[in-house]
Amino acid sequence: MSNLILMIESKREQFTDVDQIIANYFVAHQEVRDINGLATKLAVSPSSITRFSHKIGLSNYKELVFLYKEYLGSLNRKVSRISSDVVDSYRAIAQRTSDRYDEQTVQLFCERIFKNRIIFFWGLGFNSFVGLDFEFRFARFGKIVQHFSDQQSISLNANFLKKAILC
Repeated sequence: MSNLILMIESKREQFTDVDQIIANYFVAHQEVRDINGLATKLAVSPSSITRFSHKIGLSNYKELVFLYKEYLGSLNRKVSRISSDVVDSYRAIAQRTSDRYDEQTVQLFCERIFKNRIIFFWGLGFNSFVGLDFEFRFARFGKIVQHFSDQQSISLNANFLKKAILC
C-alpha cells in the first residue's frame, strides 16, 4: 500500500476519462492540494476524486493525500541521496587530482606545448571530448591540434609516429 503510483497504475485500465485526469495529476508529481482545490484545478467534482480514491483501494481522499505526501517525501530523500553521492564523487576526484599534482610535470607539459606547433591528442570515450576542447582552445594560440577518438585511428597514428621517430 505504500507505493501510491503503483496502486494507481495497476488500476489504469478500469479508469474513466475523469479518473485518468486525476491519475495523471498524481503520477506527474504535482503539488498537494485539498479536495476542493484539486477539483477546481482539474475541473472535476470532489465526488469524482473520492470515487477515484475508492477505485485505487483507499478509504477516502485524506488517505490518498497521506500516501501521496509519503511518496513525494521518498522521492525527495532519493534525490538528496543521489545529489550527495555525486558531490562526494567530485570531492574524491578533486582530492585524487590534488594528490597527484606535480608542479615539475605540469611545467614540462607547458614547455612542450609552447615549443611544438603540432600537437596530437589521443582519447577514447569521454577523453575524446577533451581532445575536441583542446583543439578548440589551442587553435587560438596558433597550435595545430589533431585529435584521434577511435581505436583504429589511434593505433594507425601511433605506428606512424613510431616509424617517423625511428627514421
